[in-house]
Amino acid sequence: MDYKKLDIYEASVFDFTDDPIILRQIVGDMTKVDYFYRCHYINRLQDILKYASIIKDDRLMTLATKAIVKARRECSKMANEAQKKGIIVD
Repeated sequence: MDYKKLDIYEASVFDFTDDPIILRQIVGDMTKVDYFYRCHYINRLQDILKYASIIKDDRLMTLATKAIVKARRECSKMANEAQKKGIIVD
């Protein structure tokens, strides 16, 4: 797969596989629509990382790991800024 054209922040494990065994292992019984509504994008990235480790795709593992680190850093920055303003971020 050409990961250069992939927007990993908008992706989910459903974009990489339709194998019902792998999907059940990662997302359970959720449909793609339910999954997008119920899962935070960091969780989706973590599931992509889990998928990459299952299929042993080093390039995808690296991409997902970098995206997770960046996403966590951005969330932390937003939470810190909100806290300074007295806003609670859950």
